[in-house]
Amino acid sequence: MILDLLEDDPDKKQKDVDGSICYTTTGRSFGFSAENTFLRSTIHGPFSNPDETVPVRKGELTVNRANLGIGLHRVSGFFKALQILRERNPDGPRMRYSASQDPVPEDPVLSDPELLEDIGLTPEVERAFVGSLPALLEFFGVVYETDGLKDILKQLIPGRSVLGMLNPFGSRTIGFSYGNPQPYRIEESGLGAGLEAVTAIPVELQMKEKTVLVATLYAVDPVGPWEACAGVVALKVHPVKDPDKSLVIRFMEISHIARPKLIGSVF
Repeated sequence: MILDLLEDDPDKKQKDVDGSICYTTTGRSFGFSAENTFLRSTIHGPFSNPDETVPVRKGELTVNRANLGIGLHRVSGFFKALQILRERNPDGPRMRYSASQDPVPEDPVLSDPELLEDIGLTPEVERAFVGSLPALLEFFGVVYETDGLKDILKQLIPGRSVLGMLNPFGSRTIGFSYGNPQPYRIEESGLGAGLEAVTAIPVELQMKEKTVLVATLYAVDPVGPWEACAGVVALKVHPVKDPDKSLVIRFMEISHIARPKLIGSVF
């Protein structure tokens, strides 16, 4: 599999889209821009018989490049700040953090500006976390809308089109929740992304408040060719009801060609 973000093509008209605003229970709001561009995908396989011609599927899809460029690798700071707060006052009032495209009530604890600065939950740290949500959806959108991968992912996720239900800042039908991100030494792990250290991010996909998919994303700064996949260098995913059925996607940078691309393998 090869992913290639294309430069703007004046012959191809793209729909103008508005950016989005996210409101959180800290009382802050964050704006995110929209920058539509084209992503070309090429899938070689499946490799079922070495004597047969390997099928090749090509396609183009429209992605929000601004979302891909946010990435997922900086979410650790958000969880670290909340952990500091819990350790300071383990018996304190329960915090309620949420983010939405509609204004939300402020949380009595998390809306204290001095407290937020003291525990390190700065506007920059919170923006990195909130922005990771549209980045995550953009990444899964690339996977789900890529011929070849779509068929595999449909076997793992029940129901109708995932993208038809997704909302970057929360949906009554579908949503994401994060586990605590951890530094991860990717060498000798079998992921083969050509990197030494990344951030491992546990993610659960929930439908109607039930977890249906468990995944771990391995992410880096989404610069250069890594922008095409929101900085996700590898993905391991399996459904809750059938943990023996899984999907692994591995990306590796190709730097010896005129414009760097990403090549990946699916297992």
